[in-house]
Amino acid sequence: MTQIIRAEHMGFCFGVRDAFQAAQQATQPQKTAIYGELVHNTDVTDALEQREFQLLGESDRDSIPERPIVMVTAHGISDRRRNLLQSSGKELLDTTCPLVRRVHQAATALIDRDHFVVLIGSRNHVEVQGIIEDLPANRCAVVADASEVANYGTPKIGIIAQTTIPDSIAQECRDEIAKQNHQASIRWTNTICRPTRQRQNAVDQLCQKVGLVIVVGGKNSNNTQRLLQRCLSHNVEAYHVQSADELRTDWFVGHQRIGLTAGTSTPDTTIDAVEQELRRITSVRGRRMQRDQVWCDAWSNRDWADYFYDNMNHPPTVAWSKTPTLSATEKAAVIASIQTFQLGESGEGRHICRAAKNWTDRGGDEDYLSALKLFLQEENCHAAWLEKFLQQEGEAILTHHWSDHCFRSVRHLAGLRTSIMVLLTAEILAQVYYLALLRSTDSPTLRTICQRILRDERAHVQFQQNQANVLASRWSRGRRWLVSQAESIGFQIARRIVWHDHRSVFVAAGMNWKAYRDRTSRRWLSARRVR
Repeated sequence: MTQIIRAEHMGFCFGVRDAFQAAQQATQPQKTAIYGELVHNTDVTDALEQREFQLLGESDRDSIPERPIVMVTAHGISDRRRNLLQSSGKELLDTTCPLVRRVHQAATALIDRDHFVVLIGSRNHVEVQGIIEDLPANRCAVVADASEVANYGTPKIGIIAQTTIPDSIAQECRDEIAKQNHQASIRWTNTICRPTRQRQNAVDQLCQKVGLVIVVGGKNSNNTQRLLQRCLSHNVEAYHVQSADELRTDWFVGHQRIGLTAGTSTPDTTIDAVEQELRRITSVRGRRMQRDQVWCDAWSNRDWADYFYDNMNHPPTVAWSKTPTLSATEKAAVIASIQTFQLGESGEGRHICRAAKNWTDRGGDEDYLSALKLFLQEENCHAAWLEKFLQQEGEAILTHHWSDHCFRSVRHLAGLRTSIMVLLTAEILAQVYYLALLRSTDSPTLRTICQRILRDERAHVQFQQNQANVLASRWSRGRRWLVSQAESIGFQIARRIVWHDHRSVFVAAGMNWKAYRDRTSRRWLSARRVR
């Protein structure tokens, strides 16, 4: 039996946890801009977006947010930028980690004592940028590792470090600074935070016990990347995932002891979900291998059929109204768009069902056809909810639209996998669309519908992705590459069409083309990965 071993220390540090709790307790999210990434976690980001926080990327920190309340993340900001925000009339909700404040204070103290400051860290990291923005440019330097150290030609050098730098890198840099600046008086202020040390030491211990480690955290998380590299430095197989659905069953073949750790911006709920999925994958894989069955992914088509059946038997509780719930402004922005999307959600799926039947007749999994039909029924439930909403608002139901005709025509001309990829493209774009629709309305009826469809669409993407991967599993590498290029082009065309047809909804939600493009690209790149 496979054993899952957790690192002794992992996940949220107290600084990130406090910032996360502050966001959860915020009473005016619609008036609040989060100044940078609160945590590097897509589940948390989606939840914050649904609460209607304005989320600013790290690159957006150069501008002044429009909203009156600005939440400073645990990474902190410079005093210069803090003063700029306050002088612009912004109310600050400051959740800077106390240990990051300590680095700022140490840097300022060294400057006051006439030291040249060397900051060991990643120069593009927001924490580092916040520190050096308050220092004279000619009296500080940032080094990522010992290879970047120089002779600074100054009699007094003060060394500090980004809070998440490994001790080993800090020591190497200190040694090199002393070597190249032997004439200088050197002062080292240890600003590496204790939670970072605990997590890094815990990974060292974990790697002595296991043959493989799963590292959970955001792709942009600096400390998560360092945990991954630390595992690899022990010659232990390691994989970085953001969520449970990125786990691949083939990773665990031959491993009886699997380690689990996570970066400081990873919530407990995400870690628990990954562990639960790990246990399910390894236990199911073991049972199925004993029966000499082929395991294609974590959920079988029978699992999906059961899920869709159960999901349809638990519809959302929608507060239907006898009178319209949209304001005139909202109607102008969303009605035509909803009419088009409602048409796209409907349909019997006869062509894809025929293609699926042909595949099962040739030896494919018979449960897939059952799961597919239940999936199509769920899509029609979405169409029915939107139709009822349009009727509530006194609006017409479309029977034809050019973009819907294009999507259906492509599916009708294609085989099973291409039909699935067309559906997958639509599901990915729908995720971003329904999030924008949710953010652009105050109608309780429409918001409930959007929230349920968003939940369903996440499952739909995984279902389509699983089957697409099964169908491509025996392709040559060259064929996979060619098909993926064609599919990417198709996705980009579809994305443009959706933007053209539904721009009013995205704009009403405060989403410009770049934000829409980036969100859809991230979801597409994740979904097209062949497992």
